[in-house]
Amino acid sequence: MSKKITTKKVTTSRTKKAPAKRSISSAQDLWMASLGAVSLVRKQGNAIVENLVNETKSLQDRAQQLANNVSGDVRKQVEEVVGKVKTAANDNFSFIEERVGNGVSRVLDRMGVPSKEDIVELSKRVAELSRQVKALQNGRKSTVLGTAKAA
Repeated sequence: MSKKITTKKVTTSRTKKAPAKRSISSAQDLWMASLGAVSLVRKQGNAIVENLVNETKSLQDRAQQLANNVSGDVRKQVEEVVGKVKTAANDNFSFIEERVGNGVSRVLDRMGVPSKEDIVELSKRVAELSRQVKALQNGRKSTVLGTAKAA
């Protein structure tokens, strides 16, 4: 009978160790599966990050091109508007300048101040008179010189 007990004890101890081995084995499997999952996620994570970086660069390039195109269009529109504004401002400035000039001329005329045309006319008249004076002076000199030669 003692053999049976011993056999039972061995059988009992074997049956107790089998679930422990299964537990250890399943814990190791779980650990290995976890490591595999971490490794897989890491690889896929790197690929995802790389794809995101590439996509971001692509989007940035497209956004830059779009901004350049839009800025070119906006620049053209702004230049057109500025050109129109400049033309209108020049037209208005010419109109205002003419009106102010006419007003100032009338005021100066009322005050008796000679106009530019008056001054030009007077300058021509002074130049003509200067020529006549020189001619007369040259005539006297020649007359005086002619008298001196005769004497």
